[in-house]
Amino acid sequence: KYNGKQTDLENFQQFYMYFVGMNCSNYTVDKVSAAADTTVKLKMNNGTVKTITYTAFNDTKYQVSVNGKVLGKLSSTYYNKYIKYLNMLVAGEKINA
Repeated sequence: KYNGKQTDLENFQQFYMYFVGMNCSNYTVDKVSAAADTTVKLKMNNGTVKTITYTAFNDTKYQVSVNGKVLGKLSSTYYNKYIKYLNMLVAGEKINA
């Protein structure tokens, strides 16, 4: 669901396959004082919530945190495609990941 609205299951599966396939390319942890560019909250089947934030580190990397713990850097190529698919998902547009 997004804002209480059910999303298409097949579309969500396409988005999720891309999402879980993204890899950090750099596992260094740096203090980034900027506000997060994107925050996504996922409610898991067991009821827990994972808050994932993406914060621009430089022109080519985003720092990724899960529940406040920094995991590393994600390339802007992965991030930009992720945002494209996220926007398509919430708009109800078909995703072909």
